[in-house]
Amino acid sequence: MKSSLHFLWLVIRCVAFIWIVSTILILILFVVGSEAEGYSWGERLVIAVKYGGYVGGIFGTLLAITLALKSWRIERSNKKKLARRNMNATSKRTK
Repeated sequence: MKSSLHFLWLVIRCVAFIWIVSTILILILFVVGSEAEGYSWGERLVIAVKYGGYVGGIFGTLLAITLALKSWRIERSNKKKLARRNMNATSKRTK
């Protein structure tokens, strides 16, 4: 249960981060480019937040899965190394 809560918290943080970054990038593109001609600033903001949410939902979730898998692999590797170290230490003591 604890690990699933950690993963859910990681997903929320990753989605929020990507959402904010992509929303800011979309707003910058609206200011610099001519993609948003004819829209008011309120409409531009709503469009940026909506599409930023889509991008954040997709890529934030993928980022969270990638980070969780890498963390799991590193923890598993560290446990194996620690077990080997402990086994070698106990075998040296018995000699």
